[in-house]
Amino acid sequence: MASQPITVGADFETLIARAGFTKASLARAAKVNCGVIFRALSPNVYAVSGALRKTTAWNIGQAYAERIDLDRDRAFVQLFVVTGEQAPVAHRSLAAEPAGGSVMDRDTPE
Repeated sequence: MASQPITVGADFETLIARAGFTKASLARAAKVNCGVIFRALSPNVYAVSGALRKTTAWNIGQAYAERIDLDRDRAFVQLFVVTGEQAPVAHRSLAAEPAGGSVMDRDTPE
């Protein structure tokens, strides 16, 4: 199955600001290059797709989750939209846990 594009949600900047992050401080906490966040937020300016790699999105989600004391799956759903064959992740119910346990267990490399 092809990888589904992961993009930032419409409220990404508001949510990270409410958590007390700047884009740069979130990048540091997630151990990603600050440019990754800027390109995801403004793909047209940088002539890129704006899609994030799964590992990068999960690292950002984990840093956000730790800051606001939220589990990583819920943090991921708040921050990102996964598009593809299914409904975007940000629009599905969290009550319907995917088969096989946590999304994190399935989507991260070994």
